[in-house]
Amino acid sequence: MISFRRLLSFSVALALGATLASASDAQQRRSDYRARSERFDASGVSVALGLGLTTDPSAFLLGISVPVTVAESFSLGPHFQVGIDDDFTYFALSFNGRYQPRGPRLGDFELLPFVEGGPGFARISIDRRGNDFDDTAFLIDLGAGVETFVTENVALGTRMDFDLIPGGLPRDELTWTWQILTARLFF
Repeated sequence: MISFRRLLSFSVALALGATLASASDAQQRRSDYRARSERFDASGVSVALGLGLTTDPSAFLLGISVPVTVAESFSLGPHFQVGIDDDFTYFALSFNGRYQPRGPRLGDFELLPFVEGGPGFARISIDRRGNDFDDTAFLIDLGAGVETFVTENVALGTRMDFDLIPGGLPRDELTWTWQILTARLFF
């Protein structure tokens, strides 16, 4: 039969081992968080790729951004948007400034909200029976979103852009795009 002393010793050893493992795991999470935070603060180039929808919800959207950090929480760079459907093609290129302050922490994750905007142009093609439209116009891109680091060099997020196109569309002057999922790689 197992003595009370052996059972107590075994229980204490097991609890101590679990506590040390938990402390080690927490230390590793803090270290990972610190590395992600330092990566976000560092100057450099990143590339973001996003997939989503446009004003025409049946259109597939591909978005690509290349923000270059120029100061803490501020970056500049091109932003491409391509929306494709059977009878609708939307291509937009803008040069945006992005402000991305630190956000709240949720457990091991820090939310990084951002707003951005800049001038550019849009190329719109609509091919519908008897009502074709093809034009290039000036645009003002305004966007907002949120990201969070999932590794030291990769952040996942979502973003929405509103493209103001004065006189550029036959039915309205505002288009929107929603990149439902974005992945951003930091170099």
